[in-house]
Formats: sequence, C-alpha cells, structure tokens
Amino acid sequence: MKHTVTFFPGNKTVEVEDGTTVFKAAVEAGIETGGNCGGTGSCGRCKVIIEGNCTCGKNPHISDEEYAQGYRLSCITEVCGDLTVLTSVSSGSKKIASFYDEAEISDFSPLTFIKEAEVQRPSMENSEADFERLRRALGADNLQSLPAALRKLSGTLRAEEWNVKAAVSGSSLIDIIPKNKSIYGLAVDIGTTTVALEIIDLQTGKTIEAASDYNHQIVCGEDVVSRMMYEEENGQERLTELILDTINGLIEPFEEEIHALCIGGNTTMIHMLLGLETKNIRFEPYVPVTNFPPVWRASDIGIKAFQDAPVYIIPSCAGYVGGDITAGVLASKMQQSEHPSLLIDVGTNGEIALGCRDWLLTCSTSAGPSFEGGDISCGMRGIEGAIDCVKIKDGRAEYSVIGNAEPKGICGSGIIDTVAQLFLDQKVDKKGRIKDGVFSLTEKISINESDIENVIRTKAAIFAGCCVLLDAVSLDFNDLEKVYIAGGFGNYLDIRNAQVIGLLPPIPYEKFKLLGNASLSGAKSCLLSKVERQKAEDIAHSMTYIDLSSSNSFFDQYSSALFLPHTNEERFYTAGK
Repeated sequence: MKHTVTFFPGNKTVEVEDGTTVFKAAVEAGIETGGNCGGTGSCGRCKVIIEGNCTCGKNPHISDEEYAQGYRLSCITEVCGDLTVLTSVSSGSKKIASFYDEAEISDFSPLTFIKEAEVQRPSMENSEADFERLRRALGADNLQSLPAALRKLSGTLRAEEWNVKAAVSGSSLIDIIPKNKSIYGLAVDIGTTTVALEIIDLQTGKTIEAASDYNHQIVCGEDVVSRMMYEEENGQERLTELILDTINGLIEPFEEEIHALCIGGNTTMIHMLLGLETKNIRFEPYVPVTNFPPVWRASDIGIKAFQDAPVYIIPSCAGYVGGDITAGVLASKMQQSEHPSLLIDVGTNGEIALGCRDWLLTCSTSAGPSFEGGDISCGMRGIEGAIDCVKIKDGRAEYSVIGNAEPKGICGSGIIDTVAQLFLDQKVDKKGRIKDGVFSLTEKISINESDIENVIRTKAAIFAGCCVLLDAVSLDFNDLEKVYIAGGFGNYLDIRNAQVIGLLPPIPYEKFKLLGNASLSGAKSCLLSKVERQKAEDIAHSMTYIDLSSSNSFFDQYSSALFLPHTNEERFYTAGK
C-alpha cells in the first residue's frame, strides 16, 4: 500500500510504500532533513514535526513534551498513512528586516514599566508593612499588587538588601526583581507562514535579540482557510499547541525574563493562539469572536513568559484583515498624511490598505505563500543560506546569499528577481512558460514552470486587490503619495524587478518605501508606547473592509493580471527600463 507524504516548506509530495521511513521519503522528494548517524536515531539532527499516521518509538533526543507536540526523528519514523511533514523546525534566524526608528516613539510608556526602588529598611521606630514601604519608595500611593508579586515581596527585599526593581503594569505590581536582573518585552508578528519576534529591553527600548521560524501550523495547512477546515474536522487544540510551540521555541532562553508582550497577526492566527473558535470567520458574513481582545496574561494563553506578563493583542478590522495590517498602517504613518498612500503586505494573506488621515480602506487577497518560500520547489524563508538577489547575464545566474553562506534555497526577493530577469532575457514568455522547462541557479537550486505559475498567481492577486481599492474611491496609482511595501523580505526587494513581473505598478521609483516587517515594527511601538497603542485602536476602528470574494471587479482584475507583466502591456511600458 502506498501513502502520500507532503513536505513543507516547498509543498513537495511523494508516494511511498507503507513502512518507508520519513527520512527516505524526504530523500526521494529531494529534501534534506539533516542527520549524520546513518539512520540510527543517535544524532538527533533530523527532527521534524509530523501530522498524520506514522509509527515511531520514544527517543532521548525527543522530550515527552516535544513528542506530544508531534516532533519525531525522520530516520526512525515509519510511514503508515498519509502524512504532512515540517522539516525546518530549527531554522530560527536572527536576521529580520524590521526598520524601527527608536526616536519615532512619541512617549516611552511600555506595557510594563520597570522602576528601580531603594526601599527604606524597617526598624523598631518604623515597622510599616513591606508593600506600603515599597509604595513610598516608588512614589505610587495607589499601587496595587498581584498575588504572586506579593508572595515574593518580603523575601526579595531582604535578599537584595532593599534595592530592587518593580515591574508595574497599569496600576498593579506584577513582579519584584533583583536590581541586577534584566527584564524584557516581546514583540511578535504571527504570520500564516512565518512567525517573527524581537526581544526588547523594557528599560531602554532597545532590541537585544530577533528571531523567526516557520509557523509550525503549516503541517495542518498552508493558508488560513485550510487551517480552519482542519479545526472543523479535528478541533483547535492541535493548532493552538503548534503556534505556542513556535513562539515558545524562539523565546526559550528568555522565558521568565519576559514581562510584557505585544502580538500582531491576522485574525485567524490570533483566534487560534487565544483558543477562540474560527468557524464563523470562514463563512459569510465572516464574523470573528472579537476584533479587540482584552489584555491577557501570558499564563492564560500558554506562552512561557513570566506568568503574569500582560499580553496586548493589536486590534483587527475584520475576519480576514487582522492586527498585522493595523500594525503596518501604524508603522507607515500613512493614517497621518493629507494625501492617500497604499500599503501592501506581501505575505500569504496579501493584505492591503489604502487611505490617509480622513479615511482608510482595506482588503485581503489570499495571495498564497510563494513570496515566503512556500509553493516554490527550492523556496525558503529569508534566512541564512537563502538566495536573496539574482541577476542573469549571458544565461547564467549571478546571486547573493544571506549570511554569505552556501546557498540552500531561494527566498521571496530572489524569486521575484529570477522571474523578472528571465522575462527580460526572453527565457520566460508572458504566460510564464520557460524555455527547457527549468532554469538552474546552482546545481541543486532551480526555478521551474510550476514555480513561475505560483508566482504569477500570487502577484496577480495582490495587484488586483490594489486595483479594486483604488477603483472604489476613483483613484489611480499615479494619485498616490507613497506606496509602502511590507513583508518578510524587507529592504531586499528590487522594486524594478517587482514592476517587471507586474507585482507593483509602473509609477516613479521614488514613490516606493520599503518597511520590512511592518507588523513587527508596529508591535514593537505598541509594546513601548501607550500613545501608539491608542493609535492602533483608532486605526482599527477607522478602517473600512472591502470583501473581494464577492467582487466581480476583483476577478476581472485578477484574470487580467495572470500574465507577465499584465494583459495590458502598455500599462507597464516602463517596466525594466
């Protein structure tokens, strides 16, 4: 009996006989899972996450907690049914394209304040209670305390000889900390394909660490709709476990030091994180449980930060437009401008916002994961080893690799460059057909017609969404003050090449501004500023959502954009010049 095994990233599928190891299936699919022990399970380097029917015994390299979450060693796991496998489970990257200007925070008022206190020692003449003594040292007569902080107060004061740090959120003491201990905040962008985060010093506002990884939920489906379908059939618990596993894996070295969190993400991802049902988002009229979640505690969600750390969720606009686009608008500051601008989040959901200080429109295009390395045969995220810039001369590829490492695959910016360069070199026609059926960048990394088809579908969805928003207010691309580009590939996107393939409109180069991961930038500003949090609330309230699924105009625009660069070639006459 044969079974289907699907590997992510790359969405590669192979059929193998019952009893075949996942490692052998990966080799057949041309995927490297690591490992150097000859399949004995002794090195522990071929760790994957599996969803589906398989057999695998316990192994000392897999903890009980990991085993329960679906981790297995591919070399000793046998296929006994259809499987989905996530191979890149340890691919965190410290290179994140997020260009946050520290000076742009209008006020430094983090979600959790860290205040140093020198508390007066008690004596026979002054036997005031410890908490009242701390209040006086902080100059905060109205300060209250959470139970956990109160329980450790007396011991910590005496152990630290009355010099401590107080972690205060709102009007509550949430923790009492030794004076020499660092306390951090966490800004998170939960994408459908990628989770990115920054660890931030809550006293200085400086980022001290950044990391990203594939959203482990990808084993349950590549897009939000497929994951909602998974939830309907299997329940939500697994999906919540997987996103928590992704976040907790990235913050492991800092867990108890994190005392405040701010999280942005599309509405479905946030619902799955919080354990809120998504079934009403999937069907008309696409109603979420809430667009404005209350502040949670880390322990209520399952994030392994300090238990009483407050978690602020950036508000959403609609079922398919989430806090990630709210954060993106905030980071761009387009809502403060007199003239309209466009924000394009080049991610799996393809969210777009159009507007100015008087109005904001938004939509979601369900673009797919091609520009994040998904659905591309040799695709990967923009991490070390990814080809991120490509030029083709005399039929040969010249490229750069993130981290100056050996190339392992190609990320979104490199994919766009390659397709554009092949088109300009007349090796790919306007329908995406490629001479010889494949173009090799290296011996192991290539682009094929299926990859180009996925790129065309993705860019067509995004461009069509932009057109629908502009048509709704009788504007043209030339009327825009700025076009902001957000996405995981950040400032590595070549605007000219994006215009060549028809992803971006042929307007002057000077109108474009690259924001990097704008959702993460917005989350960081909300973490550090009460004013920015209020701005995010105002943005979410002011956005008008346009549903593209019921728009005939969208399907017309999409069909016209399913060519390189577009059916209307004159519209893109400047592309490549």
